[in-house]
Amino acid sequence: KDGYSRASRKLTVNSGKEQSLQIKLSPELGDVRIKSKPEDALLYIDGRLMGRANQTLTLPSKQHQVTISKEGYVDYSTVVLPRPGIAQAVSAKLLTLEEDKWKNIKPIITTTAGSELKLFKVDAKFSMGASRREQGRRSNEAIRKVSLSRAFYLGVTEVTNAQYRKFIKHHSSGHVKGNSLNGEQQPVVNLTWDQAALYCNWLSEQESLPPFYQIENDAVTGFNPQSNGYRLPTEAEWSWAARLQKDGSMLKYAWGTTLPPTEKSTNIGDRRAAALLGHIQVSYDDGYAVTAPVKKFPANEKGLYDMDGNVAEWVNDYYGIKTGLSRAAELDPTGPAQGDHHVIRGSSWSHGSVTDLRLSFRDYGIEGRYDLGFRVARFVD
Repeated sequence: KDGYSRASRKLTVNSGKEQSLQIKLSPELGDVRIKSKPEDALLYIDGRLMGRANQTLTLPSKQHQVTISKEGYVDYSTVVLPRPGIAQAVSAKLLTLEEDKWKNIKPIITTTAGSELKLFKVDAKFSMGASRREQGRRSNEAIRKVSLSRAFYLGVTEVTNAQYRKFIKHHSSGHVKGNSLNGEQQPVVNLTWDQAALYCNWLSEQESLPPFYQIENDAVTGFNPQSNGYRLPTEAEWSWAARLQKDGSMLKYAWGTTLPPTEKSTNIGDRRAAALLGHIQVSYDDGYAVTAPVKKFPANEKGLYDMDGNVAEWVNDYYGIKTGLSRAAELDPTGPAQGDHHVIRGSSWSHGSVTDLRLSFRDYGIEGRYDLGFRVARFVD
């Protein structure tokens, strides 16, 4: 019998006689030490409550189901086979329900079109905008407090021509005075905000995700903030990703606090683009007259490329100007409910002024431009 020593007897039974044989099996026992974090979790052996988990049990030498449980945590279960004379140990660290959720969520995902998105579990309060004393500040950069709590994925790079052409095969990003914007790995440009949003919905459809944007007659009429389909990043998410540092400070420029940029740090309006632009950083040369292929310049602290240059980026929000007078932080803002224009964030290869190169710079528009693209995002749940 499982858990007992084997016994063997030999006897002879004569014809016409009846004999009786009794055999008492001796139990085989082994010690199992159970350790658990948290320490006040409950221990069950074969479904029977044995008290708190941190104890040593002497159990029959057979397979036992061990379950360690605590409210608010995921149960830990295993099977043990005690052996006489051999001490065994079971150690368990229970995961909270939240920890168990994140264990099964990928830190990096790749879209059907090939864009790589990075997971950010955000719990941050910070201030968007810029001080009135900051050189180059515009009136639409009023300081406002923001709180982000929803985890999201964000594109590591801007969407490229090659990726967008999987949606619209014959899209052309064009050229500027003979300088092509059309390379496969250059960021896609000359897109309206609606075209960028429609691309996001197409990605969601390819991966059987609920669409984020509501569409009527090929035009965006609204969005579902509860959807985990692909979308444009919110302005608050973009600002967090581009500016907020580990020490809680907000970057002025991606490379530091002064101009010009450090060598080969970003793609902006420089002397190589002098024949194309009116205002440039004359002492800087990034190596490209117009857009550069993605990932040609160093990523920022969060592992994201070109948050500070290459192309400016559409974000989800309708354009509006906050007063900045409220002391309460806006929680996971998605912008005004309606409007005529959408927010554009970040500088581009065509920007070279103090105003435009600051990470707090805000622009707005409806139509596409030769220096305006986008990157994709999506909520985790």
